[in-house]
Amino acid sequence: MASDFAIIIPARYASQRFPGKPLAELRGADGQARSLIRRSWDAAQAIAGPARTWVATDDARIADAVQNFGG
Repeated sequence: MASDFAIIIPARYASQRFPGKPLAELRGADGQARSLIRRSWDAAQAIAGPARTWVATDDARIADAVQNFGG
């Protein structure tokens, strides 16, 4: 049974302070480097209950990265 809420992750590429931030690679406690958008996606997937998860973006590079990891 699907829940009645969705998760929408906003991901802008053209930020004033940190352009391309969603694609920045971050190394976690386990030493594994993953992009910020991938880490956000994984955190959203760990939540029980959402019917769907979407990434709202204004840039094809972010959309491509999300599609490449299965989002």
